[in-house]
Amino acid sequence: MKLLHSALRFRVNYFSDLGRHQVVIWMPGDTPPVDAQMDVGPKIEHEVPNEVFRSDIAPLKFGRFYPSQLLHADDAPGPMFRVTKLNDASFVANFSHPLQGRIFSIDSGKADVSTEPIGQVTQLLEWSGMDTQMQTPTDFSAPDAFARDDETPDAEFYAQPRKVTHVDSVCARRIPPLESSGAGPPRNVSGVKRIPVDEVKQRVALISFDLDGVLQRNPFYMGSPQGVFGHIRRELAPYLTDPDPERAVLTRIVQEHTRLMEAGQMAPAHDWDAIVSLVAREVGFPNPIDVGALVEQYCQVEGLVWSYPGSHRCLDTLLEQGHTLISITNGFRRYQEPVLRTIGLLDRFTALITPDSAGAGKPEAAIFRAAESYGSPRIHIGDVLPHDIAGAKRAGWMAIYVVQPKAPGYTEMEPELAARKPWERPGAGVEWLQHRLERDRRWHGHPHAELHECTPDAVVHNLLEIPETVAHLLSA
Repeated sequence: MKLLHSALRFRVNYFSDLGRHQVVIWMPGDTPPVDAQMDVGPKIEHEVPNEVFRSDIAPLKFGRFYPSQLLHADDAPGPMFRVTKLNDASFVANFSHPLQGRIFSIDSGKADVSTEPIGQVTQLLEWSGMDTQMQTPTDFSAPDAFARDDETPDAEFYAQPRKVTHVDSVCARRIPPLESSGAGPPRNVSGVKRIPVDEVKQRVALISFDLDGVLQRNPFYMGSPQGVFGHIRRELAPYLTDPDPERAVLTRIVQEHTRLMEAGQMAPAHDWDAIVSLVAREVGFPNPIDVGALVEQYCQVEGLVWSYPGSHRCLDTLLEQGHTLISITNGFRRYQEPVLRTIGLLDRFTALITPDSAGAGKPEAAIFRAAESYGSPRIHIGDVLPHDIAGAKRAGWMAIYVVQPKAPGYTEMEPELAARKPWERPGAGVEWLQHRLERDRRWHGHPHAELHECTPDAVVHNLLEIPETVAHLLSA
């Protein structure tokens, strides 16, 4: 093997959703460049009519990467683009470099090496692959993401050359074991800013959020004529003879939910499609009711869903600090994704851990265990003491209790307690926490929960208190 006279060693570092990545490239040279963070260019997005896309070659799907040649256009601002929004008339094409928005740096060193150069730094900077740009959810993990119309065996299918947008059967068999191996899917990040590497190492954590009552208002509105449950009550009421049939419908739904909760069946207790279908059959309603579809419908009604003050800023600050964000929620995925998408928070999360995917619900430890492959140390943030705090503590997680001023059942914190640091409030506010626990017992069906089981590590009454609180808990 020929010994090169001298070479430059480039160590390219970037922080993606899975952590810190490092690529080492050797190339000839005598003078190493100055170590520096690199700018891969601005964010470039364009709204494009759907008819401009060559759908005769490939299907247009949300979250996919495509070469620019699939556009009916004379020129394009980049070699590839990603579909970050899609509706019936148009889509948003993101031409940004895949490393755009990443913490990204190059350091170099000079050394004698006994191998040929294997690449050039410019190759990485020109286009680094689709795995690094995760600013919007991908459809790659969908059950039929790579399905093909012709399901003949691979050998027969590939006998005739053609353009395809799928994986073959061998690859399809190998993907699920890889996803369940602990690597976890990439995190969808928005607006990551550069911070010193040492600072990232000190502060990085897996942070889980409950959703309803913490970050978002959902469209269910159980006790109201509005929203999803108002719709269900009106549909079923004509089939009852009770003096107040709508109230009777709601009572029956709540009774079934409570029965499942008391039986410890936390996942079925939050399967509203199954519960509503059961009640509908009991009253003789002839048509199916799709609760997930109703959630989608009522998310589009102005004023029914919203994010609580500070939600976006809180999550973006945590992402800027290098943390991995997930959600552990008792809401099924088909109920939560439409809300998060509507209020613009879905792309902040690596994953949604839900009862339908984990087979368990809070406060069961299994739903927290299902999230642990995404990182550590682990902090859960929620608004129900017997669910969020007790569940997290039993699983060995740290826990932050959120008292959201605009959430249902809000009780104001005394001024002396509010003036303390969030991590001082659990010790100083025992009586106030006991009052909150009694409320949570009534509202969430856990009369057996005791305060010592669900005392949080910190209490916040403003989402913007969370980043400082996380930093303190990690340092302590």
